Amino acid sequence: MATQLDPASRAREVVAELAMPGPPPVRALLVTGPTGIGKSWLLDEVVEQASATGCSTVVARAHPYDGSVAYAVLRQLVAHAPEKPTSPQRAALADLAAAIGSPSESTGPHHVSTPFAGWLQSLADEQPLVVGIDDADLTDDATLIALALACRELSRGPLTLVLTCRDDQWLLGSTFAATIGHLAEEFGEVVRLRPRGRAEADALVGKILGAEPGPALAERIFREARGVPLFTRVAIDALLETQDVRVEAGHAVLVNELATLVLSQRTTLLHRIFRTDSDALAAARAIATLGRVSMRHLDVLARALRIDSTTLHQAIDRLVAASVLTTESPGWLTFVQPLVREALYQDLGPVERRRLVTELSPNLTEAADDEAGLLVRARTIVEAASRGDQDAVDAALRAADTLRHGSPAAAGHWYELALELMPTDAAERGAVLARQATSYWKGSRPRLSMTAGLAAVRLLPAGSLRQSTLASTVGAAYAMDDLRTAREVLELAEPEDLSMGLLGQRAAVLAQTGDRDAADRTAAQAWRNLEAGALHDRVLAYIYLGTAAYLRGHGDQLTTATTRLSRLGHLDDRDLPPQVRLSALETGAGLLLFDGRLAEAEPLLAEAGRITQRIGWSDIGGEGAFARVKAMYWAGEWDDAIATIATEAARLEFTGLTSNLAKLRLVEVDILLERDELPKATSVLLALDRVVASPLFETEVAIRRARLAGAEGRPAEALADLDRIHRASAENGWRHLEQQTLRLLVSCQLALDNPDVATKLADELAEVAAATQLREPQWTAALARARCHHDLTGAREVAAAAREEGQPLVTAEALLASAGSGDTAALQECLDLLSSLRARRQVRRVLALARAQGVTLARPNREPSSDGQLTASEYQLVRLVREGLNNREIAETLNYSRKTVEAYLSRIYRKTGTRSRMDMVVAMHGRGLEDIG
Repeated sequence: MATQLDPASRAREVVAELAMPGPPPVRALLVTGPTGIGKSWLLDEVVEQASATGCSTVVARAHPYDGSVAYAVLRQLVAHAPEKPTSPQRAALADLAAAIGSPSESTGPHHVSTPFAGWLQSLADEQPLVVGIDDADLTDDATLIALALACRELSRGPLTLVLTCRDDQWLLGSTFAATIGHLAEEFGEVVRLRPRGRAEADALVGKILGAEPGPALAERIFREARGVPLFTRVAIDALLETQDVRVEAGHAVLVNELATLVLSQRTTLLHRIFRTDSDALAAARAIATLGRVSMRHLDVLARALRIDSTTLHQAIDRLVAASVLTTESPGWLTFVQPLVREALYQDLGPVERRRLVTELSPNLTEAADDEAGLLVRARTIVEAASRGDQDAVDAALRAADTLRHGSPAAAGHWYELALELMPTDAAERGAVLARQATSYWKGSRPRLSMTAGLAAVRLLPAGSLRQSTLASTVGAAYAMDDLRTAREVLELAEPEDLSMGLLGQRAAVLAQTGDRDAADRTAAQAWRNLEAGALHDRVLAYIYLGTAAYLRGHGDQLTTATTRLSRLGHLDDRDLPPQVRLSALETGAGLLLFDGRLAEAEPLLAEAGRITQRIGWSDIGGEGAFARVKAMYWAGEWDDAIATIATEAARLEFTGLTSNLAKLRLVEVDILLERDELPKATSVLLALDRVVASPLFETEVAIRRARLAGAEGRPAEALADLDRIHRASAENGWRHLEQQTLRLLVSCQLALDNPDVATKLADELAEVAAATQLREPQWTAALARARCHHDLTGAREVAAAAREEGQPLVTAEALLASAGSGDTAALQECLDLLSSLRARRQVRRVLALARAQGVTLARPNREPSSDGQLTASEYQLVRLVREGLNNREIAETLNYSRKTVEAYLSRIYRKTGTRSRMDMVVAMHGRGLEDIG
């Protein structure tokens, strides 16, 4: 909403809500508006009143330079932690500090979010907590994402976030909008402070002057200040100084209607702040060229300004006292308001700015002995440079290389600065673009990575760097579901570029775009002599060849690809970097889970979890997230899957990784449809319409829409859609979608009482399953045969296998298909399994069948079974508890969120009849499970 509340009144409302009984764990207040509107004033009022009422407060003010340094604002929040922390707060703070690391070694936000949440929780447990970030739109992406994810993990409160940002900085598609914007919409509100209208502005003028303004004065000030409080105040000050306003008998009039008063952001601020203090203005201008400066550099700064150190120090003290500058840890001077720095920087003019920066740069070399100093010096050199300045190019490249491991997205920005400065025909341009593409990909900026990669490929000569850049660029496009660009990049590959990895990528892209014959030919070419390639190239090849094999229904190739990915993933670090091994394991698991092979996938996920715990590195493109969620789906851990999707989908949405975002959301729709939560399923499908771009994913969405139509009692409409989708899937060679549509068509025809048509479709499904050699189609065909031909043998075999593997949904579906007349035991087991999943739609089917057969079934409790039968994932978690790991360590080991671990433990407690970790381990040991896991 847009509002112009008095800041003190609004602050009292916010603080009062903290004291209300049963407040939500997290509330978020996002205050936006134009420059000078009073956002910082509102934040300061909230903090002051919260402190006065016994709340704990932690405040940071973001600055333009912070955006290029991971966790800059988070470090500032930590620096303002309570001076006398409790023992839990000290422990939580130590965990957070360890997770953040140094600026050049920072870990990803999804690893920092859990300790960040733990620290916030430790503060909120003692007293209500207010966390404020002023000018939050300038906050680094890492802090934004970590904060958004941490707030979702908090289980207790109350925590109130108050953040301010300029309206023109809250851009659609930005990380800020996707994190804090979503957080405010979900957990609180957005307060847009708008400029005052004419009546409100006139009232403000009257309040400032203590008199009623005349029409001419009110009109003049409103025209110049545009209703912004800060500018209104400064305009009045200026008119009073020139004696163009007279106040008499409670009325204020404009004496000189022709008075010249040109207000801009720069002149307004500088006139108000500096007046005649030339030394302070000179010091502030110099600092404005740097953004911020270390206090140990002040003597260097004084020499550059040709003034003595004492004079400079006194000027700095006046600027701090006037709240123009502030000190931030560790020992840096920066501007309280970014717009002040902008005004000073622009006020210098390009010629004077370049002269001053040129003089400062060599002097700062003496003091730039740490990473922050190196970055500051690089910025001064770059901003003073023009194209062709090799020193500036070198400085930008040094900054980029310093940041590319810990803050890869920021490194990508520095590479961009270097590219802007180097000659267009520079020989190193292609190599720099390639490094930029890699940095942006590692920083989860796939679109920027793709753009840089395309430019690099067009410049690089044949060789390993061009090959790897081609591969990473195709990977970025593929991850964004931008198959048109992926094909465009692949077409740039020369014959000498075509490694086995690139051939695998080409096969997958061709398969996904429906060019089935070309996909099969390319895959066959890649499979030949594949074992002779380099290990990392084999990983890339098997990942994409496995994808193509699944799409095309080549089960033997899928098995070969996943087997070899598992083998490569279990190699030693000396043979293959852990990040590459992690990718092999996570993608291999995901491919197996596409085919429903849960038991084969779980060891791969376990090894991936161990690698993640050791290196602190998670999957870049979201493959690991998808594999974990798909495993939860097959294992019947649907609540955990939904919770994980909510967290991971947010991360993928932030980064534009559309392909795996779509896969996650499709799993979510599958669960919602089974649970008969049709409005929610509709909402997710509408969101998917805005995300997916490729025909394959559009077809996947269309299949779910057809299922939705059937669930809503529109079988004829569902049938027509499925007929169309089936023909398109067959034409494009998407065998996995063929079997999905055939299975649904069988169900539709049976629902419409067309058993003969259903039988023909079941026979066609059997042919597809036999041709693919994939397990899921074979299981699906066996169930369809049982329903249409009443051949129950295959369905019973599926039930036994799925039960052994811990797949409750498949077990229940097989039991339902194979239950003979009056088979009470099978129907009861089926009902129990479906009830534990809350699969309401199929529960109704079971109950209807039981009534038709005259069978009475016991309605199970809504809670999961407590008979002690644990899933493989639950066994693994018990083993980690037995080894002494806490929830955070378990979450890191299994690559789960802490909430997911807590949900697992709660379910295990119910199943084992225990209430504590110790009791749980003892109980499992007493049942003869000494070798858990």
